[in-house]
Amino acid sequence: MDAAYAPFFQRFLFADEFLKTHLLDAYPNTKKWALNLMECETVKGSVADVFEKEFQANLTRRGTYVSTLIPVA
Repeated sequence: MDAAYAPFFQRFLFADEFLKTHLLDAYPNTKKWALNLMECETVKGSVADVFEKEFQANLTRRGTYVSTLIPVA
């Protein structure tokens, strides 16, 4: 079951870093699960090292709101 949620949480937590909704704060068990899942080596190894960079580029190409909040490196 975790494998089905890992891709969602990878993207959600990346976007929430900039949106700062803190949505998961209202769901402490889900937040703990998501953060633990992101620390799992199999989850970390499931995406390329450039995942965040490529995901950010995709958000920018699509003109999403969150892309305007990500600092330019």
